Amino acid sequence: MAPRIENIGATRTPPAESHHPNLSATQAEKQVDLSITTNVNLSDSQFTIREGGYGWVNVVCSIFLNAVTWGVNTTFGVYFSYYLQNDYFAGATPMRYAYVGGLSVASCMLVAPFVNLLWRSSGWFKTPLYLGMIFISLGQVGAGLCKTYIQLLFTQGFVFGIGLGLTMIPTQPLLSQWFRRKLSYAQGLSASGSGLGGLVLANTTRYLIANKSLEYALICNGIVSFVVLLPCITLMKSTEPQTLRFIPSKHRKISSISAGTTAAKIRKNPLELKWIVHPGYASVLLFGVFSMIAYFVALYSLAAFASSGLGLTQKQASTLQSILAAGQMIGRPLCGLSLDIFGRHPSVITIQILAGITCFAFWLPARSFGLLVAFAITQGLLGGTVWSSVAPISAEVVGIRDLPSALAVFWLAMVFPSQFGQPIAVALINYSRDHLGRRGADTYLISIGFCGACFVRSLGTNVYCGGTFQGIISRLDYIQNMGFDAIWISPVVSNVDSPNAYHGYWAQDLYSINSKFGTTADLKALSNALHARGMYLMIDVVANHMGVQNNVEQCRLGSNQQDGLPELNTENSYVVNGLNSWVKGLVGNYSADGLRLDTVKHVRKDFWLGFNSDSGVYCTGEVLSGDPAYVSPYQSVMDGLINYPLFYPLTRAFQKPAQGFGEFKNMINTICSQFKDPFLLTNFLENQDQPRFPSLTSDQALAKNAITYILTGDGIPITYYGQEQSSNGGNDPYNGEALWTSNYNTNSEMYLHISKVNKLRKAVEELGSGNPITTPLTSVYDDRKAWVYRKAGMVIALSSGGSGAGAQNLYVNARSLPNGQLQDVVSCRTINVGSGGMVDIQLYDGQPAVFYPVSGLTGSGICGR
Repeated sequence: MAPRIENIGATRTPPAESHHPNLSATQAEKQVDLSITTNVNLSDSQFTIREGGYGWVNVVCSIFLNAVTWGVNTTFGVYFSYYLQNDYFAGATPMRYAYVGGLSVASCMLVAPFVNLLWRSSGWFKTPLYLGMIFISLGQVGAGLCKTYIQLLFTQGFVFGIGLGLTMIPTQPLLSQWFRRKLSYAQGLSASGSGLGGLVLANTTRYLIANKSLEYALICNGIVSFVVLLPCITLMKSTEPQTLRFIPSKHRKISSISAGTTAAKIRKNPLELKWIVHPGYASVLLFGVFSMIAYFVALYSLAAFASSGLGLTQKQASTLQSILAAGQMIGRPLCGLSLDIFGRHPSVITIQILAGITCFAFWLPARSFGLLVAFAITQGLLGGTVWSSVAPISAEVVGIRDLPSALAVFWLAMVFPSQFGQPIAVALINYSRDHLGRRGADTYLISIGFCGACFVRSLGTNVYCGGTFQGIISRLDYIQNMGFDAIWISPVVSNVDSPNAYHGYWAQDLYSINSKFGTTADLKALSNALHARGMYLMIDVVANHMGVQNNVEQCRLGSNQQDGLPELNTENSYVVNGLNSWVKGLVGNYSADGLRLDTVKHVRKDFWLGFNSDSGVYCTGEVLSGDPAYVSPYQSVMDGLINYPLFYPLTRAFQKPAQGFGEFKNMINTICSQFKDPFLLTNFLENQDQPRFPSLTSDQALAKNAITYILTGDGIPITYYGQEQSSNGGNDPYNGEALWTSNYNTNSEMYLHISKVNKLRKAVEELGSGNPITTPLTSVYDDRKAWVYRKAGMVIALSSGGSGAGAQNLYVNARSLPNGQLQDVVSCRTINVGSGGMVDIQLYDGQPAVFYPVSGLTGSGICGR
């Protein structure tokens, strides 16, 4: 049966006779957050992005831009409350007024494709911005001159809404050109402008209405918007060259600020419907739909609930709107900051749940001004997450190049929730009053419950949680900085769409790519990105079986055991030739550098010789058995094998303190004598089929010793994603934890340990001390709690004493070491080499040590040298 890999793992290894890099298995972000780029040949890693610079000017300009656009829109709650209390337009109902607020936002979203078209055709991202400035001002001034409801609907709803879209759509992706690590924070600061504007304008609007008139307030707000927008738009700048195509060619200017070399132009396609069915982005769209409904219901209903539901004064209703705006001003930057610190997906999940809880905990039981204040504060802090998170999350899912195109579809998809979210809430209020006979605050109960439910429901749209090719690309720094130069990924072929099949082993079509991982272009982009870094790609392949079996036939394994997957007839020459041709094409199409062969022992042995040969790359096969006599013959038909014979005694040696190294060392000797080439075996401590090592012991010292052997022993080391974060899941499926919950912490104890040892491995080979993989180890000391061996100039001391071992003094003859000093790259302590290569090694609290001559470390950067 195929193992269930829930990660995107690791390896490329060149042909058998060449150097073999160490392998890492890493998980691509296990949430819909991960980054898929459809039909993209160049990855985001090819964009050099300054972390800030002039981008901070754009942030400040965006704050004020949002203040006089979305901040003005926030004050609609004040207008809404005034219209209702004063029956301002004859015959207008609460539902009709709700349509005005909804239309302004819906119009904003509706023009998204047109904005991209205008942006692309003019060659200048400011073209829609300046046009939007005019619409924003005209919409408000026109609303101040309205005499009928229809005129209000057109000006404050439609014209003003178009202005919102023209100013928002080009600025949403702008910051992604200037920020990567701080993108969410920058986006949050930008979005806080709506809170700032709402806080100021809600009070000034209320003051002007009370002391002048509604008309005066609207006209003043329109003028203020124009005066603020003009300098803000003028100061904004893009890293992309701006060609002013609407000016005669001889007068055109190219305006940009260089943020490094941009590999390809940012795409601004007006309407790419592929994003609607995109396996990752479809979930982002659904997240947006429910978030928008909840956000606008809370935003537009709070003041009306206060005045109409509780009978509070217009001043109190306006105050609540101001408090809500103040919460947004503070909450959105904090939201963005949390996304950058704790991870975008865990932060969004937490914030959305809390936003929903505030509706049930504060708004639903509110019968006083005080409790409504509590709701306004918390909802302001939490309720607008979608505005801060949509651009950063979308950038992860589709990449920076396609961000404007994808966001255009996102905003278009938001038309329905924006237009009908508040009317739905009003309809529920009317139903409560007219059909259930409720009065006062009770008429709002169903609507409030609907609002809270939408916040929570927005999280139920993430169904696939297995990572993507673009997600790996976005985390290559994380892998490479650990010292790994290859990754091994799950089977890439199209899979049966089943909850049990997403890990890649239930093949449906060998010649198509698993759409949940991405596209063919994404896989090529991953391969290209790896090779550009000097890294390698290994792909997992399955030749034993296809997808889930139907109910007509069951293939049997053994006497009574039934396997639910149909086996491929590898005794048939037609099938054999087809599989050999397929694997050759797979390697060639995606420039793969190695293969991991699944379920090797379930296929006749001689099949693999031709399969390995036709692939043209290094292959390592899974023969799941701890018996070296059973496993070793398979190396006659393929380059390498997953070293299960070593795995079991290695695990037992470090699972408990003071287990001794006898069984473990004996197996190493047996492997050396029985296998054709033990240096081509791939060593591991964890994988997708076995419980994670920390689930067997909580002793971090033992885990460090075990992984130290994997990295310094004979053979090719593989690290399963999550080991560097000490993930502790048990058997499948619990060993497939999401890596993004760790926020890719590069300061975790195990990440730093692996990085240090791998850095020395690289230095050793460069210094000419020998290949750390193909140079055989030499044992120089062992007792029940310690083992010391030499390899390629290194002296490695392992302890099985555990974290409570205290100090262990080992007087070791390290054989032929020159006089001088050795440095432990783990602790950076030094020891002296005495006469004849004698060294006095001290191990503390069961920690391993990896020594190398100090004279050889100069200039390596190891331990500050």
